[in-house]
Amino acid sequence: EEDEAFYRLDLKRRFPVPIALEAWPEDKNVGDVMTPAVHSVLDTATLGEVTNCMLDKGIHRLFVRDPDNKLLGIITSMDLLRVFAERLEPKVATES
Repeated sequence: EEDEAFYRLDLKRRFPVPIALEAWPEDKNVGDVMTPAVHSVLDTATLGEVTNCMLDKGIHRLFVRDPDNKLLGIITSMDLLRVFAERLEPKVATES
């Protein structure tokens, strides 16, 4: 019988590490486990710049802001994947 497990990504080694269900932190709240660093880009950033930023920092989302630091939205790795899929195969992005 296979044990159920959750995984966390070890960013230094870049591979998943199993977390036993018994060790699941039930007494933790979101503030205890969140990523404290907030990453953002200007709305004028190119898709290449955003992609490189996400890859360099190992993150999947960036806040998008204007020059006055007003939050405009969020760009995610799924947003980028959708754009790249449409570019590679126009039918792929529109079928779902």
